Amino acid sequence: MRPIDFFLQLLGVTVGTVLLLLLLGSAPELRPYRDFGWLTLTVFTLLSLMMFFTGWMALNDKSKQAFVRVSLMFTLIKMVTAVVLAFFYHKTAEPSGPHFLFPFFVVYLVHTIFETRFMMVIGKYGILAVKKH
Repeated sequence: MRPIDFFLQLLGVTVGTVLLLLLLGSAPELRPYRDFGWLTLTVFTLLSLMMFFTGWMALNDKSKQAFVRVSLMFTLIKMVTAVVLAFFYHKTAEPSGPHFLFPFFVVYLVHTIFETRFMMVIGKYGILAVKKH
């Protein structure tokens, strides 16, 4: 997989998620949480970019375990970020119910599937998956 492939796929995932958020934002019970959906999309897109660049560097590391460490580290970072983001939104915005979590989990799930697939591809084929194409 070439870096351009990652960026094009991330763009596709982001556009698809934007469309999902627009659709969800049209529901009356989710309308008040549109801004939180956009914030979540921004944060997880930035995390995906950081994951890519860190994973890319780990592929070039002399240690064979570097890539596994990076994958596990980003899984932890993403989970902690998700909890912190939802917690602070709940504390600051004081939503009237749990509906604010729906757009949040949609973005989280889409990005988790995308990142897991990407990391599995470059982990399976190693440097060849990134540099050969």
